[in-house]
Amino acid sequence: MKLQVALVASYFLSFFITRLKLPGWAIYCLHLALATAINCLASLCVWFNVPNPASGIVCLLVSIVISGKVISIGDFKGLRRSQQSQPSLKQLAFFLFAPTMVYCDAYPLANSRSPKRVLGLVLLILFTISFEYSFAMQYMLPSLYNTASAFDDGDWLKLAEGVFKMAVPALVLWTMGFVGFFHGLLNLLAEILRFGDRHFYSAWWNSTSLSMFWRQWNRPVHLFLKVHVFEPLELMGAPRYVAMAIVFLVSAILHEVAISVPF
Repeated sequence: MKLQVALVASYFLSFFITRLKLPGWAIYCLHLALATAINCLASLCVWFNVPNPASGIVCLLVSIVISGKVISIGDFKGLRRSQQSQPSLKQLAFFLFAPTMVYCDAYPLANSRSPKRVLGLVLLILFTISFEYSFAMQYMLPSLYNTASAFDDGDWLKLAEGVFKMAVPALVLWTMGFVGFFHGLLNLLAEILRFGDRHFYSAWWNSTSLSMFWRQWNRPVHLFLKVHVFEPLELMGAPRYVAMAIVFLVSAILHEVAISVPF
């Protein structure tokens, strides 16, 4: 709980940074430093104080999202200055919970909320959490323990067998996690906030290439990387393939931090 409070408090430092009488590049650099500090703080706390890997992954994912939002604020309010220069606390609070990682002073809003839809999404999230927990306990943990034992004993054949045994259960857990997060949680936040843009994923299951899959399965992160990493690199004259490689590297590092540190 203390970590979450520290992360939120760090996020709201943007309110004061954007009001400093500094050049735009300095405002952006301060936001970049703040985002780095947020991720370092979360990583250290998870490494030393969170023994449960699942809880650690959640904490790090939250820190990565918050740090991305901080970078987005710094980009639009510092480097680009394409919108009003000083966001209000209300705007920052809305952006903190909004299911997007690209900052705007105003977003399209729905006319009303649907209590039935909110209830249905809450039930969906609870179902996916309970299903994933039960499924992991029943099918993943036994194979994981056997695989870890085989690794310690140097039994590579048994190790390979354990990895293959976990392939299908891991796919099921990933799919249910996708449903619970991208369809359940993000739509729940959008419904509560009346957030209008609810294009959180496209038909990634119909992808015909790996690049199409990465563009479609996680739209909020894809748009963040496109707006704040890929397009600035192209504007600076970087070849398209170099910009794509850097985007892939940034995404890979963030995924590695979220998965590796808790374990």
